[in-house]
Amino acid sequence: MMRSFLLSFRTLTLTGAAFLAPHGAVAQRRVTRAEALAAALAAGPRFSVARADTTVATAGLRSARMLQNPSLGLAYTKDVPQYHALLDIPLDVPWLRSPRVKSAEAGELAARYRFAFERAAVTLEADTLYTRALAAQAHARLSRRNAQDADSLLRMAAKRRDAGDASDLEVELASVNAGQQANVAANDSLAYISALLDVQTVMGLASGELDILPGDSLEAPTIDEEAGPVGTRLQIAAAEQSLISAQLTTRFQRRSVWGTPSLVVGLDAHDPTGDEKGLLPQFGIGIPLPLFNRNEGPGLQAAAEEQRAHAELTMARVEDAARTART
Repeated sequence: MMRSFLLSFRTLTLTGAAFLAPHGAVAQRRVTRAEALAAALAAGPRFSVARADTTVATAGLRSARMLQNPSLGLAYTKDVPQYHALLDIPLDVPWLRSPRVKSAEAGELAARYRFAFERAAVTLEADTLYTRALAAQAHARLSRRNAQDADSLLRMAAKRRDAGDASDLEVELASVNAGQQANVAANDSLAYISALLDVQTVMGLASGELDILPGDSLEAPTIDEEAGPVGTRLQIAAAEQSLISAQLTTRFQRRSVWGTPSLVVGLDAHDPTGDEKGLLPQFGIGIPLPLFNRNEGPGLQAAAEEQRAHAELTMARVEDAARTART
């Protein structure tokens, strides 16, 4: 039973040792720390989401600054003049345009803050996981050597017992030690494999196999002695800008009860009787009437988004305080 037990652990150890070979498997490629960081920023799923959010916010700001297109209406009547042409030009009045544009600007600034934070966070995560993979690799190699030494001691004890120079108790103790070392080596090999899979995940490699091997050596990290000025955390700054954007959106929705007025200009022409000659100009103002709704739905949605922004800002401050205290 003891031999069967040791054989199973030796098999696990050899399986993990295959990933610790100097040249690795054929399908695996060596990746340096710089390459891992570059891949995490280029194809990592977390940073890709932040990049997409920034693009959406920029597009929202551009949409908020655009002017509405006019509409042209053509009509024919039996009454003179018979031909009518009306051009309806929406007026982007300041009390509606200002909160709409400022809300989009605050949202775009919040997205940029989140983008900067995610860039730093992804870089830190990739660098940390790469370091952990290197440490796990060194630890697994050490455990594998210890397991091999323990197995050699077990064989030596067995030969000494056969020669009459050792007792059965020494062999049993050597067997227990060899089993323990094999167990540790197997666990460390699996920890190394798990660390490599974490690096592949942050790099955006969607594979169930080990495709990479760390190419750098394990070195002490460099410390920047010149600390920069302490300011507002990026997460808190982003939450503050999101709250400002939500408040301006709520203001915009409240002012949009009467809708957007428009300038109406037109021309009338063609009098068959000949009493009217030439073109007859028309000028007017179009005012939307809140008869069927008073913009309740968008207003309630904007108020809910403002409450959510308040909660997110509070949560960002609490989490930042907790991280600072924990550090």
